[in-house]
Amino acid sequence: MIMAAINPRGVLLFSRSTEESFSLVALNFTDVSQSVPFAFPLAGDYREELHGQNPLTGLGAEEEHWLTIPSNYGCIWTR
Repeated sequence: MIMAAINPRGVLLFSRSTEESFSLVALNFTDVSQSVPFAFPLAGDYREELHGQNPLTGLGAEEEHWLTIPSNYGCIWTR
């Protein structure tokens, strides 16, 4: 399944998933860091793929979490 959404603050969220895994790509097209809410569909630990920093651990399924995306950059989290 593929989902995508862009918010008015210049952040694009794009995901790919299977029954067992989920990846979220978050891109920030602005000159300032942006924080956006997101609810990951699968519970568990998510690693950040680009730099290995900012892991998300112990997430519950469908619980909203605030993600901070650096300016003019992005993050990829995968479980």
